[in-house]
Amino acid sequence: MKAFNKLLSGEPAGSLIIGALILFLSLAAELLVFNHHFFYGKSGHDSFAHRAFELPVHEQYKVRALVMNGEANELTLNDLRQKIANVQLTTTANYGKAVTMTLHVRFEGDDFRLVSSTRINPADTDQNTALLHLNNSDSDKVVTGLKVTATANSAFIFALTGLEINVPEPLNLSWVRMLGMMAILGVFCAVLRFRLYRLVFDESRIAHRVADHGVLALALGICTFFFWATHPSNCLPWIFDVNGEGVYPVTSLDRTLLYKLPESIEETSNAGAYDQLLAALLKGKVNINVFVDPALKAIDNPWDPSARILSGARYTFDRPYYEGRYFVYFGIAPLIMVFAPVYALTGMVPSPALSMYLMSIMAVMALLWAYRTMVRVYAARPNMLIYMSAQVAAMCGTLIWMLYVGLSFYYLPYLAAMTWLSVFLASLYSLLTPARHSGKEPTNSTLRTRLMLLVAGISVPMLVSSRPLVLIFMIVLSIPAIALIIRENYTDRDTQLQPQVSHTRRLLSSLQLSALLKDSLFTAVPVLIGAVLIMYYNYIRFDSISEFGQTYQFTGDDVRSKGIVFGIAHLKNVLFNFFAEPLVWVREFPFVFANSTSYNDYGNMLSDMDRISLFTLPVFWSLFLALRSHRTLSALAAGLPSSGNDQEMTARMTMASRRTSALRYSTALTAAAMVFLAYLSYYNAGLFSRYLNDIATPCSYLALVLTVLNFGTQRADTHVTATPVSAYSSTTGSMDKSCTDSSYSWSHSALYALAMFLLLKTAAIGLLISFSYSYNILPHMGTIFNEMNPELMVDMYRIFTPFGH
Repeated sequence: MKAFNKLLSGEPAGSLIIGALILFLSLAAELLVFNHHFFYGKSGHDSFAHRAFELPVHEQYKVRALVMNGEANELTLNDLRQKIANVQLTTTANYGKAVTMTLHVRFEGDDFRLVSSTRINPADTDQNTALLHLNNSDSDKVVTGLKVTATANSAFIFALTGLEINVPEPLNLSWVRMLGMMAILGVFCAVLRFRLYRLVFDESRIAHRVADHGVLALALGICTFFFWATHPSNCLPWIFDVNGEGVYPVTSLDRTLLYKLPESIEETSNAGAYDQLLAALLKGKVNINVFVDPALKAIDNPWDPSARILSGARYTFDRPYYEGRYFVYFGIAPLIMVFAPVYALTGMVPSPALSMYLMSIMAVMALLWAYRTMVRVYAARPNMLIYMSAQVAAMCGTLIWMLYVGLSFYYLPYLAAMTWLSVFLASLYSLLTPARHSGKEPTNSTLRTRLMLLVAGISVPMLVSSRPLVLIFMIVLSIPAIALIIRENYTDRDTQLQPQVSHTRRLLSSLQLSALLKDSLFTAVPVLIGAVLIMYYNYIRFDSISEFGQTYQFTGDDVRSKGIVFGIAHLKNVLFNFFAEPLVWVREFPFVFANSTSYNDYGNMLSDMDRISLFTLPVFWSLFLALRSHRTLSALAAGLPSSGNDQEMTARMTMASRRTSALRYSTALTAAAMVFLAYLSYYNAGLFSRYLNDIATPCSYLALVLTVLNFGTQRADTHVTATPVSAYSSTTGSMDKSCTDSSYSWSHSALYALAMFLLLKTAAIGLLISFSYSYNILPHMGTIFNEMNPELMVDMYRIFTPFGH
């Protein structure tokens, strides 16, 4: 162990040896583990003779091939009586598709049973061959029957052109897998080398800021990967049928990043919601230019789907219909943020791949700004490793990557809401003194203060123009923050210290009312202007300042007839489906799936689709840590420096206590708000994974702070255990230094390791769920990548599931 620590000391020779060791271990794992069949496989041995089977001649094409599809997806061979080490399948097709091939074998006196599976893409020459293996014990038995089955999430057809057993094992090196292993080992060594598990993050140090920017680089890299994966040039032409009139192109036939603005009724009907809205606004209208069937006017209640079906009227799905015109009810913020600027620069509208990429970049940057600002305010000495890992986990916990691969205008408002809620909180918390500098006067200049208040003010109407109901979370999260800002920035500290005056009177007498009112105008004015514009936009469309259009949309139910009725059965379903329903785990890539089990509907629920619940993402378990005692959280927030006079420590504990109260109030209010919003979504919309984002995003800020406080707060030179909390004297404000421990206790180390594991698990779920995410609106459509980019899905499967089922 001492020799290993010496290698990690940072000396050039040690670094070279560590690098060589990482390369060696990665190469050894790639060869001996992931390619073990090449070295230890039984094919080629005397008892495992190679054999190629003759397939029937296809009547039309006059070649030996067996056509397989959803109805004829099975090939069975009997009376083999041979030992089998592997089975190779060769296929071909004209259209790319990720197909799962499963191998069943039958031994003497036994039934068929599954022994292996893998995925192929028959249209790709590098992926049209499948090699399925039997394990060592099964390969030593005599096989009497063999059955090959093909399955896929949606319709498929391909030709099986070859079937062989006991073929020579190929050497399949994956440089991606090797680089991944090297990166993991490199990060692990870096953590040990720099002792990140004991290092206090200090943003005044350049190296720490660079490391922190590494989280941003990682997030932007993930955005860029998904952009590459969904780029039209890398995907098949693919559309999303939105029922009624028209289809929505996700990737067009010409596979371009920019589309022509729709002009005719037919072009507009086959465009996305924001393309339709932009085309209308450029013509000075708010109603979109799609076909309006005159038969709709003859229906007493055209919003009733059964009435529309009986009448045979044509309609445009998921668009509000009012006074004989169609509108767009999706928030206008994405149009302002992406579509209008892109059109102004290029004269074209962005494709779904480009619009999602631009929106996700803005959401990532805003989220990290909010995360870092809030940790700066609440935690004096955050641990480097926990702090950086928690940022990644919290971001993945918002399901931002799942939203990205949605590639639809349905998901753009969610990304916009994430952006503006984060900008709002970041600008507010930027006005507070960092916890590390507690006891000092606010350092913000008047100009910066008013600029941040202006940004916060602009964020409010932009959030309402994204997802109006998320305003609930903006309010509950801002109340404690605003109280802190007033208390710390707009009160006279000398007046506050007068002991002969009551607490309330001290606050009121110390309030700098004039400065507060002047600065608040920089928030109030943009809020009022935005509110007037939003109400005017609503009024000219629906003759109501509060109607956003959901009431009049043509969807799978009559939204106008809906109401909200409280019921225990409803609440039970809400709590389970939104907060506790488990995910589905499998042994193959992508390993985790959203739950799609159907349940009885005890509410006025519209739709039941694939679902993800909040607490299946472990980072949100930290919300329950807000229930810890006020003194414990305050001591953790203060950081408890190892040196300093009693006055400094008293000031730090006082500020930490005040901010801990704000954090606990924020968590309590957010908990109430998320149950309310979940109930509202369940009762008036249904169950869908993307609905969780409205709840997960505000919870992610608090989860991050509570994780850092409880598992990643320490002194600059020593770790502070839980015992110093009891040693803090509320009378003298001093700390007994004898209760601090300079070494990590085993219990803390275990909790720290557990926290890291749960953070990494959250990050993994948030990323992997993107590869399994599906549009369950249309049955059996399958995952988006399966349909649009089968080459990527097969590559990812073979890299991360090298041994098959």
